[in-house]
Amino acid sequence: MEIAPELRDLSLAPRASNQMLAIVLSACMANQPSVCRDYKIPIKEGIDAMHCMTDAPPYFAQWNEDHPGWQIKRWRCASTSEDDI
Repeated sequence: MEIAPELRDLSLAPRASNQMLAIVLSACMANQPSVCRDYKIPIKEGIDAMHCMTDAPPYFAQWNEDHPGWQIKRWRCASTSEDDI
């Protein structure tokens, strides 16, 4: 069985409490598609990568409501300690 690309760098084991995951959204402005940004949405402590992936969709609805004029292009789950976001 092949591992999905978004899960390759994540352990499916529960995270230690000091290693939280976040949903990382890549979104672009609807009226200027070349203007894009990454947004990090922290999720509850102790969640593993698989649950991050399955629990993420409700966060999208709230994010869309809070960010009118932006469109989510892609997303992934990542450690909140990732500095390159």
